Amino acid sequence: MSKLANQNIGIKTRLIREIQSQLEPFGIRKETIVSAVKKSLQEIKRDGCSKHTWLLPLVFWKIFEIKGFLLINTKTPEGNVIPFDVFVSAYAIWSEAQQKAVACGLDELVAENALIRVVNGLADRRAQGKCTKIKNLRSYMFTG
Repeated sequence: MSKLANQNIGIKTRLIREIQSQLEPFGIRKETIVSAVKKSLQEIKRDGCSKHTWLLPLVFWKIFEIKGFLLINTKTPEGNVIPFDVFVSAYAIWSEAQQKAVACGLDELVAENALIRVVNGLADRRAQGKCTKIKNLRSYMFTG
């Protein structure tokens, strides 16, 4: 096996572990995560897309069976990296947020933009050291 192949396996294994640790509270099984990562990598390889841009949104889209496609960039417009727990929580609440938006008479695009603003704002505040400890990130983001 080539050195590159070993690196890719290591990256995939690390990604699965990181995702699994964040999704345990949501009751997501490891098999679901492994399947989503494998399928996403195959699709990206087949389409020739950049892994960095599409991998996590595609994996979460498959895990949470999201209607439509929510694309949250890995960095805020300010250039700050979106923390992994914030990224995971955003995708975990997206389906419920869509349903709530429709029930309140809001357009899904408005809800999507609101969620992305919450994600970016939270990531920027954390990067600036201006964010207090949040006990329930999912609830906090959903309220936003």
